[in-house]
Amino acid sequence: MKKFLYEIVLYRTIMRKSDIYSIIDSRRTVRQFEEKNVSNEIITKIISAGMKAPSNDHLRNWHFIVVSDQEVRKGLVGERGENLLKSQNARALVDDWGLIDEFQVEMFLHAIPLQAKMILTAGALIIPCFFQDHNLLEPKELSDLNEFASIWLCIENILLAAASEGIQGVTRIPNSSAVLKEILGVPKEYEIPCILALGYPKKGIKLPSQHELQLDNHIHRNSW
Repeated sequence: MKKFLYEIVLYRTIMRKSDIYSIIDSRRTVRQFEEKNVSNEIITKIISAGMKAPSNDHLRNWHFIVVSDQEVRKGLVGERGENLLKSQNARALVDDWGLIDEFQVEMFLHAIPLQAKMILTAGALIIPCFFQDHNLLEPKELSDLNEFASIWLCIENILLAAASEGIQGVTRIPNSSAVLKEILGVPKEYEIPCILALGYPKKGIKLPSQHELQLDNHIHRNSW
């Protein structure tokens, strides 16, 4: 009987390992969504997965604003976001940045016009907030970014948990969080690392091509 129970536990462990690799492999950056809301039950479930991420101070002092109101979403897009909806502005930005890698250029030309639209059409819009008691943009040492690093571990958990539910999405990092904080009433001692747009991927969408990377070129043993 003990051997039988051990084999069940071992089988489940192996299956869980297999599942997590499959989920990681299936996760995609998607900005075009079906007109379908993500249920509150699933939103709670994936945020719960986020809250299981490690945090530098062991407190997980994180909060999440789920935005469904379209007027609030329009406020988050703002005037600059409206300008991003125009594809010619995407080309102007890419040229101004001096990008030459064909995969990178393709990605930005695809993504920039969708940056504002995805905020309006996402099945779930989640704004993560983390406690930050000193100026994030003026760190005195690397460890001053611990809180910032921790919230991104949380965000990655959310993205993977969403992928396991057939939901994909992307993060959008704001130029400044001040306007967002004012719109959403976020306390001054908290920061917004990104806007997290999630939803059910629109059928038939074309995603930008990826570089085929050779993993051995990115792994170094004992020294670079």
